[in-house]
Amino acid sequence: MSRGLIFRGVAWGATGFAAVAFGSVALADNRPSGQRGVDAFFESADVDGDDQITREEHATAAREKFENMDADADGMLSTDEMAPPHAAMGKGGAQKSKVTATEAMKKMDSDGDGRLSLDEHAEAAANKFGEWDANDDGSLTRQELAAGYKNARSGKKR
Repeated sequence: MSRGLIFRGVAWGATGFAAVAFGSVALADNRPSGQRGVDAFFESADVDGDDQITREEHATAAREKFENMDADADGMLSTDEMAPPHAAMGKGGAQKSKVTATEAMKKMDSDGDGRLSLDEHAEAAANKFGEWDANDDGSLTRQELAAGYKNARSGKKR
C-alpha cells in the first residue's frame, strides 16, 4: 500500500473521529431530565404532529407504555415491572418522583389484587388526562403535560 493511501485513510479516520467527538458536544441536550421525558412522551404520543395530544392519542400512548412495562407479557403489571420505568421518570435530580411504584400501584389497582390490568391502567391514564387538561379542551399541550408530570411526581393533583 502506498504512503498516499495510508495518509488519506488516517486523515479520513481522524476527520470522522473529530466529527463524532466534537459533534456530540454541539448536540448536547441541556434540558432538565424531567423536560426531556415530557418532550419524548409528547413527541411519541402526538401522532398527527399538531402539537397537542388528544384523549385518543393519550390512550394509545398509555396502552403502549403498559405493553412495554409488561415484561412477562401476561397482561398484568406487578410493582416489580412498574418500578424501573417509574424510577426513570425522575432520573436526574430535581425531577425525582416522590411517589413510589408501590404507591402508584395502590392508587391504580381498583380491584386490590396487587396487580394492574390493562383496563385499570387505561382508567388511571384517562383520569390523569382529565386532571392535566387544564383548560378542559380535550387535548394536552406540552405545558399541560409538563405540569401534569410535575404534579404526578410530587403526588399532587391539578
